[in-house]
Order: sequence, then C-alpha cells, then structure tokens
Amino acid sequence: MQHDELYPQSIAVSVARTRNAKLGALYFDYVVPIICEDVPRDILPPAFGDWEPKSPLDLLQKIQANVDSPFVSTVIVDRMGSRKHVRLVTTDGEPDIDALELVNEWYFLESAELQTRLRQQMHNAMIERAPIIVSRDVAELTRSAETLGEAMVTLANIPLVNVDDAAWEQILELRQDRASRQKLRRLRRALISQYLGKTPGQIEAGISRSLDEYQLAASKHGFKLVLGTLRSMCDSKTLLASAGLGSIAGTLIGAAQGAAVGAIVGVSIELVKMSLTITESLYDMRSLRMDHDLAYIIEAQSRIGA
Repeated sequence: MQHDELYPQSIAVSVARTRNAKLGALYFDYVVPIICEDVPRDILPPAFGDWEPKSPLDLLQKIQANVDSPFVSTVIVDRMGSRKHVRLVTTDGEPDIDALELVNEWYFLESAELQTRLRQQMHNAMIERAPIIVSRDVAELTRSAETLGEAMVTLANIPLVNVDDAAWEQILELRQDRASRQKLRRLRRALISQYLGKTPGQIEAGISRSLDEYQLAASKHGFKLVLGTLRSMCDSKTLLASAGLGSIAGTLIGAAQGAAVGAIVGVSIELVKMSLTITESLYDMRSLRMDHDLAYIIEAQSRIGA
C-alpha cells in the first residue's frame, strides 16, 4: 500500500490473531505481527524485513514441557479482574487455536520481555510508536482515541468487515487498488475531523449511524432509479399506443410512412429520456459510493465481507 502523502506512514502492531493482522492491513500502511504466523511480508515495515514473530504454539509447547502433559490449561485475568481458566488443548489432544490466540494476546500484554524486544526493534527502525491491535475481548474499550492510529485501531475493533474467511490476496488487492487508497485517505480525514478524542463507544455509534444513513440514501437512489425507469417506459408505451401500431405496421408495406416515422421518432426521444434518467440515477449512486466518508469500509465490505 502506498501511504497517504498527507500523513506519515501508519504502522500498527497486531497481536496473536491472524484476524488482527488482516484488520490492521485494511487500515494501516504497515503491520508488525506478534506471535502470529503466515502473515505476508508485504505488510511489514521495510525496516522489519527480517522480523520473525513467534509461533502461537510456542507458549503451549513451553507449558507442556514444564508440566510434562499434553493436556494443559492456564489462567488469565480479564479486564474486570476476574480469573478465567482456559484450556489450551481440545479433548482430542489438538491445540485449541482460539484459546491459544486469546492467551497469547494476554501473554504479550503481560510480557515485559516481548514488549522490550518489540520496542528495541522499533527503535532500530526509527519508529517512535505504534498502536496495538488486539481483539475486543482484550482491548481497552473505554480510553478515548487521541491519535489517528488509535482511532484506526478502534475502527479495526468494530465488527464492520468480516476478514475471518478472507484470503490474504483479497486484502492485498484492496490495498493496492488506487481508487480504494483514495477512499482510505477520505476515511482517515473523517477520523481526524470527527472522531479524535472520542471513546470507542462513541466512535462505534458514530460509524454505525453514518453507515445506516448511507444505506438509507443508497436505497432512496435505488428506488428513484427504478421509479424513473418505469415512468419513462410507461411514457414510451403510451406514446407508442397513441401513434398507432397500425401506422408502424403500415411502414412495412409502404403505407402511412409519415405517421410511422413520427411515431418512431417520438419513441426514440422517450428512450433517450429513459436512458438519461437511468444514467443520472446511476451517477448519483456512484457519487454516493465514491464520495462518502466511509466509502472505503463500504468497498471492503463488498469485496471481502460484511
């Protein structure tokens, strides 16, 4: 993705879940994956070219080695301070990926060693700071977004685009599309002008309201398109009937030629009017899709999944 020349290159850290990395890739120029495998190197900052994130299975294997048992569990403390018992292996003895991803998110947030290693790498790459993308189960959902990066992380945590089953190729294609990058620039400007200083709840409510307004406007345009087309078609049929089918039929045998030509010209004019009605409505719908502040999200929903 070519970064927006109006803003510095945006970089986020995604933790544990492939979904977090994919969401980061939707909204940021670059993403640094932590404890996450199978992430395209294209999304890493150039200075992180040799960065090798730990495998999500590392923690499980470490615990299994210490307790000498394949069936292990651990305890995490949630945001409310409650202790939660998490099994890391299924009854079939296979790693429970969802559980591992959850625990690895908490492990990173509590691991001074991992955070120190990341800070050192960022320092070497001359990156001052980067917001962290974790799942809604782990994210701090009360702190207001003071920077564009924090607002984009909040956006990533709102269930707007379903990336769970999306192939990386779909996300990379969206990132490389010129029109999509223009929409992303518009989205970033909207985040700066409307959502900085807002809490995640306020941002989510504002985004949801704006998307609802877009859907309503799109429905109205669609209704006007259908109505205008039907009206033009009815006008054409009325004109055709008033001119007389016999006149047009007579043309075929050389009779009433003048009347038939007049009827055909009239129908042609109505067909042109109908085409203009359709074109105008389609242009309005296209402008709505292109110029809306959330056009990038709408495009991502269409191409990847809502």
